[in-house]
Amino acid sequence: VFNDTATTEIYTRSIVGSVRCVQETVKMQGIPIYYEETVKLPSLGLPSDMYKQTTLSMESDQYICVKEMAPDGSTLYDLIDLSKSPPTVNKKPLKADAVIMHPTKRILSIRNGPSIQINDLTKKVQIRSVDMPENIQFWHWISDSILGVIGDQGVYHIDLNNEAYDTTPVFERNEELKKSQICLLYTSPSPRDLSTSRMPSSA
Repeated sequence: VFNDTATTEIYTRSIVGSVRCVQETVKMQGIPIYYEETVKLPSLGLPSDMYKQTTLSMESDQYICVKEMAPDGSTLYDLIDLSKSPPTVNKKPLKADAVIMHPTKRILSIRNGPSIQINDLTKKVQIRSVDMPENIQFWHWISDSILGVIGDQGVYHIDLNNEAYDTTPVFERNEELKKSQICLLYTSPSPRDLSTSRMPSSA
């Protein structure tokens, strides 16, 4: 379940626009951030046991991705479109460990083992297919064109504009951090400098 810190990070991108819009009206009240409820997931038929970091992703401003198991044991991914009123749910049968949407575009990334496929849903074409050289522990869009990937040993950049270094580590992971669960991946605007947010492993 998301803790308070993770929830704050997840919502930050979505509420920045709202902060700017209401800044003049709330600054006198000393309110730094304005929160507004978008949707109640249970109202869309999604049970609460799906609201976990391993089954739900909120990378996109427009879409929420939820992983669920169908009655026959197959995997379904629910793509919740928040731009519609009311929000709509599109269920896709996919054989995948995880999926995430691009922050601003209709681009869906599918992860199955060490393999990643990036698909443009609007053009209905595959943009990139990459076989990573190691197991994937975490992934996150760090810019409009770069998908950051954290493996067992290193951190990688899959750049939509340059595929030459997809499987070349940007840097190796610290030995002490390999026992922790990665929660977030941060980067500077360049993006030359990177850092990760983690939780100690329960093992």
